[in-house]
Amino acid sequence: MSMDVSSPAWSPGWKGLSLMNMVFAVMLLALPAPGLVSSCTPSINIKRNSKSSGTQGQPVSLRCPVCLCSEEWPNVTWCKVDEGPNNQCNPVKLDHQIISGWEDKKENKGVYVLKFSSVQINDTGFYKCLAAFKEQQIVGSVIQFTVSDTAMATTTPMDMLTSSNTNSTVLNIQVLKQFKIFMYVMVSVGGVCFMIIIISVLVFCYRKRQIKPGSSTHVKLTEEAVEVLSLLE
Repeated sequence: MSMDVSSPAWSPGWKGLSLMNMVFAVMLLALPAPGLVSSCTPSINIKRNSKSSGTQGQPVSLRCPVCLCSEEWPNVTWCKVDEGPNNQCNPVKLDHQIISGWEDKKENKGVYVLKFSSVQINDTGFYKCLAAFKEQQIVGSVIQFTVSDTAMATTTPMDMLTSSNTNSTVLNIQVLKQFKIFMYVMVSVGGVCFMIIIISVLVFCYRKRQIKPGSSTHVKLTEEAVEVLSLLE
C-alpha cells in the first residue's frame, strides 16, 4: 500500500521538521568558528624589576600601560608597598602635588599615570598599579622609585672628573710659574756673578800690562788683585 506524501495528512509533519532544521541552522551560525575564538586577556605591561628615579623638587611620572579587550575601561589605582614584614600595598594619597589619570588613551589600550609635581625624599619606595575590571583584577609588577637629593644630583661623576682635572691643571700652572720665577732669579744671579768675574779679570789683566813688573805699584796692584780674587772665591 503506497502513501501519498503530498496528502494533507503529512503536511504538518514536514512543516514541523523544516522549522526545526531552520532553528538548528541559525544556532550553528550563531556559534563562533573554532579559529575565531577571542584569546585576548587584559594585562598591565610593566617589566619586572622596573626602576625609575627623580630629583628632589622636580616633577616625575610613573606609567602604568594597560591593555584592554573590550570598550570597558577599568578602575586603575596606585599603591605604595609598606616596608613592614607584611609588604602591604597602601593606596597612594592623592592631593594637589600627587595626581593620577589616563594618558595616551586609545581604542584598546591606555597609560594610567601617577604624577608627582614635586617629588620628595620620602616618596622613595616600591609602587604598584592595579586595574579592576568587572570580572577580574590585575596587579602590575613592582616599580622601584628612587628620589635623590638635589646636591647629590647636581654633582655627577662627569662633573667630579672635570673638577678634578681643572684643579690639577691649575696646580700645574702654579708650579710652572714658580719654576719660571726660580729659573729667572738663578739666571739673573748667575749672570751678575759671571759679569763681575769677567770685569775683574779684565781689569786685573789691563793693570798688569800697564805696570812694569818689580815696581812698588805693581806689587801693590798685585796684592789688590789677589784680594779681589779671594773675595770672589
